[in-house]
Amino acid sequence: MTKKINPHISPFLFYPTKLLTNIVFKSLYRIEIKGRENIPSGTPYIMTPKHQYWTDIPIIAISVNMPMFYVAKVELFKNPFLNFFLSRLGGIPINRRSPSSTKSSFRSILNLINERKIPIVIFPEGTYYPDKIGPPRPGLIQMILKYQKEKEKFIPFIPVGIKYKKGKPRESIMINIGLPISINDKIKETSFVNKIMQEIAKLSNL
Repeated sequence: MTKKINPHISPFLFYPTKLLTNIVFKSLYRIEIKGRENIPSGTPYIMTPKHQYWTDIPIIAISVNMPMFYVAKVELFKNPFLNFFLSRLGGIPINRRSPSSTKSSFRSILNLINERKIPIVIFPEGTYYPDKIGPPRPGLIQMILKYQKEKEKFIPFIPVGIKYKKGKPRESIMINIGLPISINDKIKETSFVNKIMQEIAKLSNL
């Protein structure tokens, strides 16, 4: 039987964690954020960032002023402590090796889309590709796109570039938030995913 996924965000854990993340990461890195004005106001969206390192997740959290759900590989949830922590900060585990588990994650994401409240973060590459653009793992995004077309629930996708640059005394991180991109009935799912990847590459200067 597939374990039911019930993503949620605990405000008692989220806000102290975000405050601590801001303090720690801004002391370790010089962080520059561009394009915040491109984030839609009062509507959900699906954010699709470049994936360079594990630090991308807290960096994205710093870039946006509201809670978000994150699609992450299931291996991160196998540790009981991390599972407790991530599950209460909006983590949605996905196991690409198990079709039934992927469907459970997909149903959870659809529920979030239907609620139209909190944004969702999906890394299209699915894993780390430092300093280069990796091939997309389009399955989950294509499933969401097909659902949007069927139900006419069109939620914009926002590409995000992340660029790390060595420096003294601190490494710099540039976050470029792109313009929203929306699907329509005339665009094929594969073409739409390719368009997202092209925008991510440009925003990351790769």
